[in-house]
Amino acid sequence: MTWSPSATSLWLRFSAIGVGILTLLWLPIEDTNELAAIFIALLISGLLALRALLGHQHHQSLLRFTLIGGLAGAATIPIALLLLAFKTGLHSHGAPDFPADQIIAVLRRTPFFTTGGLLLGLGSGTWNISRRS
Repeated sequence: MTWSPSATSLWLRFSAIGVGILTLLWLPIEDTNELAAIFIALLISGLLALRALLGHQHHQSLLRFTLIGGLAGAATIPIALLLLAFKTGLHSHGAPDFPADQIIAVLRRTPFFTTGGLLLGLGSGTWNISRRS
């Protein structure tokens, strides 16, 4: 089965709509757990990486996959922090929903997500190259 660019584009659009709906469902919930924000940020950065990789079918290299994977992994934490700040701003409590120690705990995960993205990019690039040859 081969994927056409229009089918890939349509799949990515519906996935982005799904992530947007998930985000809108998460925002009004009163919780103080940062894991949902990290999960949504992972989905967003993963969709951005897929868009970058699937947009240029003619130039696919192992280095490109690895770098985009690493950037997507590294971008997960700033996206999660933006989501946490946005949710805190929407609820407008006297005390923030996410205290400083939770923000620091999220920031400390940056090397793990970057390494995971690099490894995922390396693995998917290797798979893509082996599939083509």
